[in-house]
Amino acid sequence: MNKDKHYDISSIKSSIFIWNVLAHFGYPVAEKCGVIKSPIRPENSPSFSIYKAGTEAKDHSSGDHWDVIGLYEHLDQCSKHEAIVGCGKLAGLQASESPNGRLHVPPPPASRLPTKPVQREEGFVQSLPALTPKLCAQMMMAAHEAINDSSSPLSLFAHSKGLTKRTVIKAINKGMVGVLKHKTLRLPVIVWMFKDWEGNIGAKIRFDPMSSRKTIWWQGGAKEFLFGDVATCKSEMENFERPPIFLTEGESDALTIMQYGYPVLGIVGANTIPNLPKLHAYLSHRPVGIVYDSDKAGINSSTKLADHIVDNLTGTTVYNLTNSGVMAIGAGSDINEAMNENGVEKYKNNMKLAHDLLLHQVK
Repeated sequence: MNKDKHYDISSIKSSIFIWNVLAHFGYPVAEKCGVIKSPIRPENSPSFSIYKAGTEAKDHSSGDHWDVIGLYEHLDQCSKHEAIVGCGKLAGLQASESPNGRLHVPPPPASRLPTKPVQREEGFVQSLPALTPKLCAQMMMAAHEAINDSSSPLSLFAHSKGLTKRTVIKAINKGMVGVLKHKTLRLPVIVWMFKDWEGNIGAKIRFDPMSSRKTIWWQGGAKEFLFGDVATCKSEMENFERPPIFLTEGESDALTIMQYGYPVLGIVGANTIPNLPKLHAYLSHRPVGIVYDSDKAGINSSTKLADHIVDNLTGTTVYNLTNSGVMAIGAGSDINEAMNENGVEKYKNNMKLAHDLLLHQVK
């Protein structure tokens, strides 16, 4: 059978229901329509609707609404193509080798990041205050308050990723994490903050603590910032005996590795390759371990990044640990999920093995 399977979308929608998809991801609910407490996040009052004979759902707090395929895509954090294949398997349908006319599902895109924010988001970002050092300091203070509130978006995010309170506080103190409160926002939002050793600042807003799909740039360009660069001191740039460093796909993955005490930088987007001066400053003359998501996009992008580093930097040894047994990241998964599956304490051994490998201590 061809690598890219195809399923009849109309058959999927007539075969499974919202409660089937929720149960598949570990959120069992009653098999009936109605308004219930959200099964995918804590809340005190019901705000999650299942309607249209169980074929659609809406989260009234976030405004998101889904059919069965859309909900699968949201919960699995996968592409539309992967969601259709997953729903087809869940429904027990037979896949076809050839697309069926208008029901053809194209292969998944190379990157899940949009090429640019939608118009509504652009207008929203323009209404926010200017990103200044003073505002960054205020957001850090708000983040300290939030991590001490178990119901805050920041605490919910940390819990879902297996991140300890200590790790988040450390990231806040390093200037990597903030919380923005603004009159245009219904609720405070998580902010990823970037400040490199040259003094440049940038920020991204994560609207949904449980989903990175609602993360947009506030200020700054993806190729100009690395998540965690603020935690790297300038004097290290001139030290040719620098310790190993890890590169991850995104912010939460970087926080996972930081939790174990290892230097790490988060690349903003699977398909992004930072400019050469940045890569040279941070990566030359040191071992580098690349840990991307173990899906098709992550594997392809990490290979491209590894080749780019080897071809252009001096004194750098690259280990592409994406999809490797050392990291124990399952197919289509990421390091957050691997850590949660193995347990925070047990996963220490995986991180030590990876770090030792970079030091050539593993034979």
